[in-house]
Parts: sequence; C-alpha cells; structure tokens
Amino acid sequence: MTSTSIYDFGRFRLDMGGRLLFRDGERIAVTPKAVEVLIALVESRGKHLNREELLHAAWGDTAVEEGSLTSQISLLRKVLGEEFIETIPKRGYRFLEPAKKVAEAQGHLPQIQSLAVLPLENLGPDPDDEHFADSMTEALITDLAKISSLRVVSRTTIMRYKNTQKSLPEIGRELNVDAVVEGSVQHEGDRVRIRARLVHAATDHHLWAEAYDRDLRDILILQNEVARAIAQQVQAKLTPEEQARLSTARPVQPEAYELCIKGRYFWAKRTEKSIHRAIECFQRAITLDPSYAAAHSGLADCYSSLGFSFDVGSERPGDVQPKARTAAMKALELDDSLADAHNSLAYVMLNYDWDWPGAEVEFKRALELNPGNPHAHHWYAHLLLSGGRHSEALAESNRALQLDQLSPIMNVHLGWHYLYSGLYDEAIDQLTNTVELDPNFGLTYWYRGLAYEQKGMYEDALRELSKAKTLLQAIPIVEGDTAHLHSVSGKKSEAERTLMKLMKESASRYVNPYEIALIYVGLGQREKALVWLDTAFRERSDMLVYLGVDRRLDSIRPDVRFTSLVRRIGIPT
Repeated sequence: MTSTSIYDFGRFRLDMGGRLLFRDGERIAVTPKAVEVLIALVESRGKHLNREELLHAAWGDTAVEEGSLTSQISLLRKVLGEEFIETIPKRGYRFLEPAKKVAEAQGHLPQIQSLAVLPLENLGPDPDDEHFADSMTEALITDLAKISSLRVVSRTTIMRYKNTQKSLPEIGRELNVDAVVEGSVQHEGDRVRIRARLVHAATDHHLWAEAYDRDLRDILILQNEVARAIAQQVQAKLTPEEQARLSTARPVQPEAYELCIKGRYFWAKRTEKSIHRAIECFQRAITLDPSYAAAHSGLADCYSSLGFSFDVGSERPGDVQPKARTAAMKALELDDSLADAHNSLAYVMLNYDWDWPGAEVEFKRALELNPGNPHAHHWYAHLLLSGGRHSEALAESNRALQLDQLSPIMNVHLGWHYLYSGLYDEAIDQLTNTVELDPNFGLTYWYRGLAYEQKGMYEDALRELSKAKTLLQAIPIVEGDTAHLHSVSGKKSEAERTLMKLMKESASRYVNPYEIALIYVGLGQREKALVWLDTAFRERSDMLVYLGVDRRLDSIRPDVRFTSLVRRIGIPT
C-alpha cells in the first residue's frame, strides 16, 4: 500500500501521498522519479538501500541503466544540499537525517497551485479539425499561464499525453501537478462547443465541469471565459491586470483564426520549408483580418527563425530580422497586452539590434503578462547568460524547464546553459538525460559534442557532431563547428576542406561568417579569424551575442581588436 504520510526534515517537507516536495513552505519542482527515490530513502529510516532497491522503487520492473539513478540522486543533492544523502561505496545510498512524521495526507487536498490541461478531444465530424482541438488546448494553456499564482504545464509537454491510456493520478504524478483539466472540442460550421472538467490529480476527484457553445467569431472570448472559470474553481489569486486580460477579447474573423493556428503548427516544425508555409498562413490571416495581433506576432517569429543560427538560420539576418521587428511592433500597436508580441520584439532586439537593456525590458514585460510562458524564460536566460549573469540565467533556465518538463528544446537549453557557463560535466549529464527523452533530437548531440570538445574528448565530440549533422541535415553552423573541432584535434586538412566547401557554398546559401572565423581560430590563423569576425559584425551575426562566453575564442580574446569588437557590440560587462 502506498504511504500517505507527510515528513519533515531540515527546511523540507515531503508529502508522500501527493508526491510533493516543499522547502520553507514553497513547492519545489523535481522529477517524478527523483521523488520516488527520495520517498524510498526516507522510508528506509536510516538504513542503506542498494542500487537495485532504489531502481525498483522508482522504475519498477522497467529495465533502465544505472546512470539514470545516479542522475536522480544528483538532482536531489542539488535541491536538498549535500547533507541528506550519503553514498556508501559499492553498497548504495542512505538518508542521513531522521525525518519526522507530522501528518497523514489521506483525505488532505492541498491548495491547487499547479495544473495541466490535457489535449482536448476532437469530436468534430472532420478529422482535419484535430489541429483545431489542439489549438484550443494551447489557447487554454496560454490563458491560464497568464495567472502568476499558477504553474501551468506547457503545450509541448502536454501533447505527449495525447490519446494516452494513463490514469489522471498517474499523469498528475509524472507532471508534478495538483490538478488536471480535460475535455473535448466540437467544431461544426460557424459554431464551436467546448466541454471541460477539472479533476484533483492525486485523488481523481472531480471538482468542476461545464459546457460552452459559442459562435466561432467569439472564439477568443470563449477561451478567456473557460480560463476564468477554471481560475475561479482553483481559487487562483488574480491581480487586477490579470483579471482585465481574462475579461478582454475581441471577435476574430474565423478563417483568419484557423490560418493562424496552421501558421503556428508549421512554425513549430522548424524547417526552412515549414517556416515559409507558416509565413504564407500568417500573411493570409493578416489580409483577412489586418487587426489580428497574434498573426503579426506569428509572422515576426517566422522571420526571426529564418535569421537565427540556433534555429533555421537559412537567411542573412539583415534580410529577415528587420521584417521580424516590423511585424512584432505592429502586433504591439494592435494589442500591447499580447505577451508573445513582447517576446517576439525582445528576440529581435537581443539577437539583431544588440540592445540588451531594451530587450530585457521587453522580456520582463512578456513574463509579467504571461509568467507561464517557457519560451520567454528560455530566451531571457539567453540574454542573461550572454551578459555574464550566470546565476540569474540558471534560474530562468530551470523555470523554463519546470514549465515544459518533457520538451526536448527546454531540456537541451539547460544543457546549453551549462556548456556556455563552463560546467561541462553538468552539460553532458543534462544532455544525456535529453537523449533518453528524445533520441532523434539533433541539437542534443550538437551541444554534447561541444561539451566533449571543451573536455578534450575529441573522438567523443566528433561522434556527437557527426550524429548532429545527420539529424540536422548538415546545416552550415554544425559543419563549421565540426571543422573547428577537426582543427583543434589535429585534423587540420579535414578542417581546411570543410572551410573551402563552406566558402564555395556561401555564394548560393547563407553561411554565418562567425563559423568561418571559428575555423580560422582553430587553425591558428588569428588575422583571418579577426577579419571574419569583423565581417560577422557588419552582417550583424546573431552569434556575436555570445562572444563573451564562447570558450573556443579564448586564444584571440586578449587581442585589442577582439575587446574592441565586444565593446562595439555592446555586450554588458
């Protein structure tokens, strides 16, 4: 029988029934497996548990590698500190401080501070309406995420539960949430019907249910209405501004709304072809409804993706980023309360305008309007890290991951954060965990390869970058990083061949000059490296934002021309 006890130790409280961990009364977001390991250790009452016992406690009969347990122990130590869990060499682990039992959790319903909106079921007659149901799920998540007193799981993580057979208590434990929203959408002609219900996750107790039937033109109003009803049921504390945002919405032209949904769908695929399809969708939506701010914001993100090296990066920044800025500013002109538009503008201001203070203002406004937006936390972390504010950046990186626990990009981002903070072992551990989450996500191998390079593990690094090139279809930036790795690992002829290949290809497709500079750095040709960095400056390469934290440039960092470049870009020091 599962324990329902509540235990205190040090500053911490462990609610075994709800699978919840608190520090000084505030909920801590940790992985479900880490909680299961902690429960087993606390219940052992000071006796050591061997690795097999702990693996069984967290994973049952599922076969997993021993490194999975090590990762969860490491996570617990980061959260709790080093004083609670002792490693007994060749024997296992032991919980050192006696935990005091303070209550039984059975029948106790904790305050709802976090929830997950499961993918709404499509009940419409047209199978193509599936994307409409998904968009309604995302809209509800977005509206609820605007409430600062709630932690709402992001869409990327949620969509992994589409058509799941798991029980709601099981989902609640995996996502570490107090409540779950589920329901259905039926779209016929110009009418839409939504059924929604709120369930307490740990007990599967139904708290609320309601059905809504509206004209499709009022879809935005309907989304706000459902979000307000859920907020009322969970007794969320709304600020006056949050109340106003959930009470204000304008009618939208139905076809423009559906085009915007399709545009976001294609944008999320993040290929050059899909981005151009998304642009077509957003432009058609704007033609139909020029005052639809969300369509302008979506268009801005598409142009940014085409000009950003860590994304699609297929276009010169100067050809697309000004278009992104114009679209974002138009969205804000139409609706200054649209968090996505502030995030879109901040994205351009950081990566193209190199305006750190201005971008920070916009990121903070985006987070004020929608504190549950993982992408805003993610990109704000980029700004903080590029400016050397490592502890603040780590807090934002962790917040983004807490909001989108199963998202490959958010998991990879934390590994990227460790990489550019010089924490290479932590980067490798985090990226290895991400491989387990999605073995076909190319960015994971790319960044893990760069971490191996910094540790001097060149063969491992080459293996990782080769895998990344295959999965990412040999994009120039990965080829450039591979050539740099070849040069520093003694394979200079291979580096020179790739250099010549990229130089030739630059006549027909965009090759970031920053990558050419990196290759020359590896080859020890300082003068050419600095010339290409100057070219990158003239083309406003987004990679220059990270000059201060890219350790591959350390050999030319003392050069006065390098320090002058950092000063011209305006990187905070």
